Amino acid sequence: MTSREKTILLLLAVMAFGSRTAWAQHIEQEPNDTLQASQRIELLADEHIEGLWGALLSASLNRPGQGDNGEDWYRFEAREGDRLNLQFFNEGDTELKVSLRLYDGQGNELSDPSPRTIWGAASSQRISDFPIQSAGPIFLRVRYSEGLQGVGAVGRYGLA
Repeated sequence: MTSREKTILLLLAVMAFGSRTAWAQHIEQEPNDTLQASQRIELLADEHIEGLWGALLSASLNRPGQGDNGEDWYRFEAREGDRLNLQFFNEGDTELKVSLRLYDGQGNELSDPSPRTIWGAASSQRISDFPIQSAGPIFLRVRYSEGLQGVGAVGRYGLA
């Protein structure tokens, strides 16, 4: 790994890492239901693994309806040559199913560069080793697919 390359690991679930990591810890802040209102995520270097940057985030997602679109948006800065790894986790009793999508600074969806970069069942979807092609902001959309009963229902999730 050259000094210009880094791997980004977003842990959008607070998991049992204890004090092992010095990564920034975030709790979802509303409103973050659109690209324009996306929540900024600060990435910090892992103190044990050179070239690994990440963040911990705990969040909830609403079922669409009654003024909610069933989406959460996040943004972070990346450099050309970075590699992104992200895993969705259910935190609550209800199994949420979601889709994960990445967008560039102009709001254009970033296409999957290989058939297996964005994969997995909706309840354990992941983005694996996604290459960042140009420096700048990257937006992540977490979109509700199914799993909640009733309008206004809320489910807890995380991403790693």
